Amino acid sequence: MNQYIATFLFQYKVCPLPGLGHLLVQVGAAKTDIVNHQLLAPVPAIVFSSTEIASEEFIEYLATKRKESFEASKAALSIHVEAIRKGMPLDQIGQFSSQEEGRLIFHPIAIDPLLLPATQAVRVVHPDSEHAILVGDKESTNTAMTEYYNEELAPKDRWWIGALVVAAIAIGIIWYYCDAEGCNGNFGNVALVLG
Repeated sequence: MNQYIATFLFQYKVCPLPGLGHLLVQVGAAKTDIVNHQLLAPVPAIVFSSTEIASEEFIEYLATKRKESFEASKAALSIHVEAIRKGMPLDQIGQFSSQEEGRLIFHPIAIDPLLLPATQAVRVVHPDSEHAILVGDKESTNTAMTEYYNEELAPKDRWWIGALVVAAIAIGIIWYYCDAEGCNGNFGNVALVLG
């Protein structure tokens, strides 16, 4: 009977246990392993709820698999559920235990990671396609940013370098004239007369 419960549970993600409640498979989220370039499979968890749900579909499934009548399968399931309540383990699913106040606790079996292989996840880059990117707080495109950084910078206006060279030559000539002629404070024919 345990194999039918497990098969039905993993196929339909829910399995009623009349008089006990129902088991439910909850699927978690996939996770990324960026370092190893992998996408890890979502890990399902088996949970128990004491809420009763309709069990006719499961009993019909049992009757078909066991090749017996609906009533015989219903009676066999009822006996099996009572054994589960008393602590009989459910193969590949888990086991119930009861607390002092009579409340049932379900202890699920962890899913084997070999059943949930990781998938390779390699980033694909299309250098020739245009896509939106965020630059600071502005949205732009990769093409516009490539053009921006590859622009030839306009030659800077450097007229002042020539003016600086001419000024240095003029100062040098004036200094040479004063030193060679002995200006002594006089420039050219003009003399400073103090009176």
